[in-house]
Amino acid sequence: MRVFDIDAGERAEEEIEEPARSTGCLFGMVLILLVASSTASAYTQAQIDQAALVARQIDIVDSIADDVFQGRNNNTAASTSIQTLLINELKLISDGLNSALTGDDAYRQVFNVSGIIGTNLLGVIPGSDLANEYVMVGAHYDHLGLDPVSGDIRNGASDNAAGVAAVLAIGAAIQSLPAPPRRSVILALWDAEEDGLVGSAHYLGAPLVPITSTITYVNFDGPGVNLLPSIRDVSFAIGTESGGAALQALVQTAIGQQNLDTQLLSRAGGQDRSDHASFINAIPSIFFTDGTGSCYHQPGDEIETVDLEKLREQSQIGFRVVIELAETSTPPTWTQTSFPPFFPIGVPVFADAVVVADILNGGIANLDLFPPWQQPILQVHQAAVQAIVTAGPGAFNCVGGDCIVLQNAVVDALNFLVALPCNGFSGLTLIAQATPPAVNAGEPITYTLTAENEGSFDVPLAQISDLVPADTTYVPGSASDGGSESGGLVTWPALTLAPTQTAARSFSVLVDSGLVPIVGFADDIESGDANWTTTQDAPGSVVWQRTGTNPHSGSFSWFAADIGAIGDQVLMLSAPFVVPTGGATLSFQHQYDTEPLFDGGVVEISSDGGVSWNDLGPHAITNPYNGTISTNFAFGSPIVGRPAYTGTSVGYILSEFDLSPFADSSVRIRFRMATDVVVGGMGWWVDDVAIDNAKLPMIVGDARVEAGGAAHARAVTEVLVPEPHVMILLFAGALGLAVLDRRHRLD
Repeated sequence: MRVFDIDAGERAEEEIEEPARSTGCLFGMVLILLVASSTASAYTQAQIDQAALVARQIDIVDSIADDVFQGRNNNTAASTSIQTLLINELKLISDGLNSALTGDDAYRQVFNVSGIIGTNLLGVIPGSDLANEYVMVGAHYDHLGLDPVSGDIRNGASDNAAGVAAVLAIGAAIQSLPAPPRRSVILALWDAEEDGLVGSAHYLGAPLVPITSTITYVNFDGPGVNLLPSIRDVSFAIGTESGGAALQALVQTAIGQQNLDTQLLSRAGGQDRSDHASFINAIPSIFFTDGTGSCYHQPGDEIETVDLEKLREQSQIGFRVVIELAETSTPPTWTQTSFPPFFPIGVPVFADAVVVADILNGGIANLDLFPPWQQPILQVHQAAVQAIVTAGPGAFNCVGGDCIVLQNAVVDALNFLVALPCNGFSGLTLIAQATPPAVNAGEPITYTLTAENEGSFDVPLAQISDLVPADTTYVPGSASDGGSESGGLVTWPALTLAPTQTAARSFSVLVDSGLVPIVGFADDIESGDANWTTTQDAPGSVVWQRTGTNPHSGSFSWFAADIGAIGDQVLMLSAPFVVPTGGATLSFQHQYDTEPLFDGGVVEISSDGGVSWNDLGPHAITNPYNGTISTNFAFGSPIVGRPAYTGTSVGYILSEFDLSPFADSSVRIRFRMATDVVVGGMGWWVDDVAIDNAKLPMIVGDARVEAGGAAHARAVTEVLVPEPHVMILLFAGALGLAVLDRRHRLD
């Protein structure tokens, strides 16, 4: 099972379709009733809060929205590829829900509905005393493939790679808890949503566990969207009235524990345009969304338009809702409501008018984004809805015309928003850099934080801050631009950032003098290749090269090229070594840029002198494999179907592997770069390899930029504290057996 690091780095169709084929919404309606739910949770609040930090780990959204998956249209080769990636992610945190099948197929539910073919993906985290009751959290993973006019890929980053990332992060957060929840939790990734909610509707008709045993469905579709700069921090939870006052109160409590203005709206606001509509007539259902923004169903819906910090908050809210539902002794009761023919999916209520008025009032600040002919229409709608709110709940008369006023305002707002030029209005971004990337004890680190306004409007009161990392001391007076340190926090005066404007701030710290690891082997590749053996295990393959083109530190690193032909390049430590009784850690810095999901690298270990090799992937501590090589044997990859480092790492990253399962064994370690028959890339660089019988110290910085008190961007830096002595390698007699030196290197 994956080890989750809560300090891991975090950073980012031209026409409106018919409701049955579209996702997301803008507005909807719900009466908020605060009624406390009874729980018998085995978790402390501190444990839930800690797990909620794991729910922030949504970075896989970038991989899901990658060009390699060609827009994730159902029943395509690209859909098969994304299924492989997602099943591998589900396997890390859940069991397959389809108990009639085994292996990867246990996660699949294949369907053919009137010629629409697809595959739902479903995992389950088993519960404890109420394991036969279920909470389901889901999101559709399909999108629209290529644009029929331009041929551009529609990657659907917000629709709905972001929703899938939230579901996976919620599953990971649940698995990080000290014990299973009371109820089982189903992680559902639906296919063919874009064809009319086909996948989720099929599941409702052919459920893998009884629908009557599923107490609530929680849906994510279109999160991480900013409709306008002025309402960037607004989000929606739709349909909570389907679970009555208890569900409404539960959701409100979860919202109150996070920092995102999430408004409750009734089912009418969701327009039944996502997978919650498949379940809401049978069980309580919630739909978390930000609505349909200006990039909806366009090729421009890329990762750059997703507000990642907003998505993290939404994922945390979702986790808190799901875990409370899994633990409560009084689950919500489905509330059935009949609606008149002219409002078939719900009648708006006064609370809806309050939310719509708030959105329109906020949106008026960005009126100049809309064409001149639309501006007076929006102003008329804003005034009309505000008049309903001003009149009060006692005067609200749906049949008398108030619901028509709301409906017209929402429809026009939706149409005008999706017609705007594609813009994620992501606002503030932050890049944090630490220099140097590796230091010895007692040496300084300088942090440079660069904030940028990527939006279209001024951002007032932007404030940059950074925590003084543990195991360091702030250098007095080192903060630039009037910054100061107090209580371990470095802050700078607030400023206004105009569009495209950047602001750089810096400060320095000293690493504590006693902070060093206990190192048995370390090689920064500066002293030659004597510690290494290079081979190729495929005819015609090239071999690893010691190169000066892209080192992590110093002047040299090892490099294996992604050659665009079948290749199997091996870089092996020349001498075996004995893993100490207490275990050890393999660490290395590396950068990869390969053909995604077809070429990549793995790390292997042998405990029988190299006769057989085992993958170290399951023992990853930091930065594990990020993808799975294609299972298509026709391409000839030597590591077909295996998890690997593939695609791009965007610069060097530190990876660590736990060697304790091999304690007291003589082992060999090798790096293996495998390529298939066609298409190449750059390759794989490896540097600063170490084997330690203590985890390498890491100096972690946590910088933020905020505006108006709301967090808008966060950046984490990591600085390695390596062994100050370059290399310690002892040989035992003629056997050439390397033994880890367990002495502390400060003696």
